[in-house]
Amino acid sequence: MMPETLVKFGLKAALKDYCSSMTGNDTKVTLQFYGTEKGIGLNEQVTMYRVIQELINNAIKHAHASDVLVQYMRDGNKVDITVEDNGVGFNKENIVTKDGGMGLSNLRTRVAYLKGDLEFHSEENEGTTVNVQINVDAA
Repeated sequence: MMPETLVKFGLKAALKDYCSSMTGNDTKVTLQFYGTEKGIGLNEQVTMYRVIQELINNAIKHAHASDVLVQYMRDGNKVDITVEDNGVGFNKENIVTKDGGMGLSNLRTRVAYLKGDLEFHSEENEGTTVNVQINVDAA
């Protein structure tokens, strides 16, 4: 299902909407958007949106985070996406040795589609930071 806001108004507007909708009594999701999505194809924007959506959902559902920070930074042909949370964190060994869940598999597939790199930094009881680096072909 295609996010209507993304199609009509672009990635920044769609992410703002999504972060607002995920902010509630127990959770605050903050978006910092630097640069532009202009020149990035719709399919790539949708994939970036889905990656960020999955990371936010994981932070809330699995990490029980009360604060989630989403950063989108574009500099030329490079896009850096960072999602940080103050949740329970996890032992990185578990994510490497096990296949993880369906969500993790989807994340890896989507980042691979974007020809990007995906890194997890987490300590138990210290939260998690996920970095995604993507090189885009600016039109």
